Amino acid sequence: MFEGYMQAEEIRALAGVAAYLCSALDALATDGCEWLAADVRDILAAIEQRISLLEDIGRDASP
Repeated sequence: MFEGYMQAEEIRALAGVAAYLCSALDALATDGCEWLAADVRDILAAIEQRISLLEDIGRDASP
């Protein structure tokens, strides 16, 4: 039970960070900082993979 709660909390935290980074990505794209925008896209992809993994673990652990 506690493990599922912690996974949900991590997903919420990662989603919040992803939302913040998406806003930053929009600003970077308009300012022409493509090299930094590419780094942010890579970070967002890693966050997306982690969230997907946590969701899969949660589904597998469900009775």
